[in-house]
Amino acid sequence: MKTGIDSASLHQTLFTCAGKNAPPLRMTLSFDVLREYWRNDLLPREHPLQAEWRRQFNLVEQCSELHGPIESFDVVERNRTLVEFLMSGVVAPGAWERHLIAAVTPDDMRPLYTTRDFDKYIKLREDEINFTMNFDPGQMLLARMVHMYVAILGQIYGIGLNYEFPVVFVVPDPDTGMERHYKIMIDGRFLRIIERGPRVELSDADLTELRSNMTDLDTWMRILPPENFEMRGFSIIHATDITDQEMLSGMRLDLLQKSALTAPDAFNELERKVRSYLKRPTMRLGVAAYSAGLDNTLRLSRQLGRSLALTEQCLATSRALEDSLYARVARTGRIELIDDLQQLEQPGMLEERFLAIGLRNVVVAPLLHDGELVGMLELGSPEAYSFNRVNLIKIGELLPLFAVALDRSTEELNNRVEALIKEEYTSIHPTVEWRFRSAAIKLLEERRRDATVQMRDLVFDEVYPLYGLSDVRDATGLRNAAIQCDLLEQLDLAQRVIGAALEIDAMPILREIRYKIREHEAHIRRGVVSGDESGIVNFLRSDVESVFDRLRGFGAPVGAAIDAYTDAVDADAGMVYRRRREFDQSLQRLNDEISTILDQEQDRAQAMFPHYFEKYKSDGIEHVMYVGASLVERRSFDRMYLRNLRLWQLLLLCRVARRTRELAGELTVPMQTSHLLLVHDEPLAVRFRLDDKKFDVDGAYNLRYEIIKKRIDKVKVRGTAERLTQPGAIAVVFSQPKAALEYREYFEFLAAAGFLEPGVEALELDPVQGIQGMQALRVTVGAATGGVRGAGASNGATGLSAEATQQIAAIFDNTAHAVAGQTK
Repeated sequence: MKTGIDSASLHQTLFTCAGKNAPPLRMTLSFDVLREYWRNDLLPREHPLQAEWRRQFNLVEQCSELHGPIESFDVVERNRTLVEFLMSGVVAPGAWERHLIAAVTPDDMRPLYTTRDFDKYIKLREDEINFTMNFDPGQMLLARMVHMYVAILGQIYGIGLNYEFPVVFVVPDPDTGMERHYKIMIDGRFLRIIERGPRVELSDADLTELRSNMTDLDTWMRILPPENFEMRGFSIIHATDITDQEMLSGMRLDLLQKSALTAPDAFNELERKVRSYLKRPTMRLGVAAYSAGLDNTLRLSRQLGRSLALTEQCLATSRALEDSLYARVARTGRIELIDDLQQLEQPGMLEERFLAIGLRNVVVAPLLHDGELVGMLELGSPEAYSFNRVNLIKIGELLPLFAVALDRSTEELNNRVEALIKEEYTSIHPTVEWRFRSAAIKLLEERRRDATVQMRDLVFDEVYPLYGLSDVRDATGLRNAAIQCDLLEQLDLAQRVIGAALEIDAMPILREIRYKIREHEAHIRRGVVSGDESGIVNFLRSDVESVFDRLRGFGAPVGAAIDAYTDAVDADAGMVYRRRREFDQSLQRLNDEISTILDQEQDRAQAMFPHYFEKYKSDGIEHVMYVGASLVERRSFDRMYLRNLRLWQLLLLCRVARRTRELAGELTVPMQTSHLLLVHDEPLAVRFRLDDKKFDVDGAYNLRYEIIKKRIDKVKVRGTAERLTQPGAIAVVFSQPKAALEYREYFEFLAAAGFLEPGVEALELDPVQGIQGMQALRVTVGAATGGVRGAGASNGATGLSAEATQQIAAIFDNTAHAVAGQTK
């Protein structure tokens, strides 16, 4: 929190000990400790300037005004030369230009001596104060007094206590006007505590009470009356520039907010912090969401973020994005930098847009989330060459923060669209229905007094998450193989049509079409990339199918080839869809089987202890449970229930693993599954968010769990290229050793019962988005009967040439065998 009071009030409240609430602890300026430091430590040293030091020190010793307590600051001003000599023993000459250091009086922190940059950036004088703080003045005053009492314990009683109170000054840069953040450290080694009354004897009970009430000033004053002590000397302030860390931390917290990229005020605050972080006061910030269409065209959206160059006119013109720096970023995944837009010979529509809004120097950087492009970060400056290749290193620190926020915002936007389609309706899990009913009753009562009252989010504290995943191994590879096979089949059928027509009439245009078909075949045999499917289908429709009516007049053989082509094309999809249908049906059956097992077992699990349960379908099934006392009505919770549910969850995955292994032989496309559990041994808070009608972890601290949950299935074993999740195995991920001990007991029990094979692998994992220390245990599920049938067996009669049939079968079987062979 920053203070917002005037400088005079800040100075009086923060720096002085005057006022009705301030304790009567006398504090006076004195150089006696510093003089002793010179006399006993510095002067005895061998040094080229020792003679001059002794001469100056003798002048100090002859100046009686600088001895003992100094009541007036005029003494310092009259003896400025001697004071600066004394301070040279505290601040080395080499630090004067490089460090922010100040010597200040103990009562009102009036500067006695400051280095050049301290005086430039931080103003301590009452009429010049230019900073705000991360604490209000009352808290700061409390901290100063506790520090003084800690010093009293140390110097008078020989009792050491640690008390940290991190203070940060926020200061406007006099050159740029941007914020600078300085961490303030107080050095009190030149302060001496003087006893002014009889010493108070401290009992063990007194010390215990002080340690237990460190921030209770009344307790300190009662046990150690402040009028019994005087503090003499001066303090040294060290200010360390932490602007970069503070800006990154602030942006990280800002981007956790749901409206960070959509609310104008929130986005302006982000821009301000990026300017301070990059030290570019005139810089402009922009963000644009990205998606790739079916034809792999670049699509950038202004619905999320605030783009600098993208306008509705630009988005409506697809050519505006072609060959632009946005397209290069999307294609290469690298940051693009234009030093000076005015030097471009042929600027495109987007580049001209940058120039129109007064920008000459532009950076466009990719925002990648889980390896996928989710958007672009735009930085622009009205000055050419403001950003350079060195700046890109600091800009790179921003990209993960904005990528996570943009992905989250995109997901939330998609959820809102889906909610509108489903008339904003959701069912409430029976376990937590009582909380919603109670909230609804309370809302009705409140609306009697105020009709504008809205339903509030519901928070459930101290709940334990149990996350599980059963994932299809290399589903993307299998899906691409299906697309590849279907495209080759359709191209082969098209080539048969054109070949039959060429035997009747060798028209040049038909030879060109056959050439294009063969080029597409050669490309697809090498593999499928995004955009191939729509590109080839568009070609077949525009160049091949468009001439079918004309070619039917060439005779019966050509007509038969056309009929074979049209019979193979799926009426709904408008393309050959046989292999993809087999893949989709196999994946659907596998997911349905897993989902059925989860649903069947839920009744049993709910009987153990009621809990919240959700499952999601993708290339497999993931499920999450939350269990804790706040989720249930009038029922106590014990960790025994948590252990019971963990064992149940492990048994559940054993059953799923064995069933999916058995099912592999029944699927048209053989699929293997891997399984994972994430153990979070500390309770967290979950919030039911009414805006998107779902549960989510609550608070920035608990975000770590969500980050791990979203990425853990792709993590690798530390120091290797091996994926943690393996077919037929269950991986249990954790960060605390006690979780490993607990699950080893479960493994031993389940192995004895035949659910697991003997043996447990203990693995260290690669960091998960900067989160270190993740570990895992991996076990193999007991063998189940049933084989895996090859994909080639389902080919059947297709009307394809023998060569094409052989190629397609080889492609699909090789993919399936590769998946089957992916072991440790």
